[in-house]
Amino acid sequence: MDLGFDYFGSALTISPHKNSQTINSIGIDVQKIYTTHYLPSDFKKNQGYKRSVEMCEEYDIYRQCYCGCVYAAQAQNIDLIQVKKDATAFLLDKDVEKDYSHIKFTVTKLDI
Repeated sequence: MDLGFDYFGSALTISPHKNSQTINSIGIDVQKIYTTHYLPSDFKKNQGYKRSVEMCEEYDIYRQCYCGCVYAAQAQNIDLIQVKKDATAFLLDKDVEKDYSHIKFTVTKLDI
């Protein structure tokens, strides 16, 4: 599926627990398969992780406490049912169309 993007990147490089060189190497390999180019990054530089935490607080962005995969959640004994309840509660007083009108939400069907 071609969405017409010139570049793609990874927010994973913001984590102090992730190796940016490995992530960037994989991104460069992936760009060889597709027509979209990879934009290498290391968002944790210059206190990027700390700034991301501050910006999430400043812009009232929900921040989960794990990477998002089921395996990491299980390894950290995270109760995914509670996480879903917390995320749902976070959105209760939000008007998604009004509060997040600057964000374009797209649902894409993946052919796997």
